Amino acid sequence: MVKEYGNLQEVGFIATGCTLGSEKIAIAFLKTGAKYFIGPARYVDGNAALLFVQYLFYHISKGEKINKAFKKAKTIDRETNQFIFFK
Repeated sequence: MVKEYGNLQEVGFIATGCTLGSEKIAIAFLKTGAKYFIGPARYVDGNAALLFVQYLFYHISKGEKINKAFKKAKTIDRETNQFIFFK
């Protein structure tokens, strides 16, 4: 459905739901033109997902590139380490 109806030209996509960081889902979004797709590989704690996104955007707001901000946000703990970056 995403591949058929999606048009995400130059949009970055962050999924925080459990197991949404699968390669199959990421590829579907990337094929619609998304710049990147970020999501957790396994079941992630909701508080950790929220903290991951906040930390990610905090570093982006300080001028860091998405790749570097992602690496920092991912290292908070075991839960946030589940997030995967697809480009």
